Amino acid sequence: MNLAGQRVNYAAVLDQQFQAAEGVIRAGANREVLTDMKLTGDNISFSLTVTLEGIGLTRYEFTGKVRGERIEGSAQVILPEGDRLELPWRASRTAASDYFAPTGVQMP
Repeated sequence: MNLAGQRVNYAAVLDQQFQAAEGVIRAGANREVLTDMKLTGDNISFSLTVTLEGIGLTRYEFTGKVRGERIEGSAQVILPEGDRLELPWRASRTAASDYFAPTGVQMP
């Protein structure tokens, strides 16, 4: 996804048990918990608040439709200055997630 002139890569891990779901996401080098996750039939929605390097505190509100091994939808993105963007997003089931890849950030 391109935000504020820079490319941000995302990787997530979701767990679903019937209509209950939870997940975590990596945006750039930062990891956060997905909040307000709802799964009703084939509709899914969740939120994310994350600080992105060079951008600042950014809020996302994702909605989408689950279609087999894929999810397609749109994301409302609220940037630190209050600007709002609506961007398409999609996800697909994979055997492994880049969520676990090294971030390059040193821990104190």
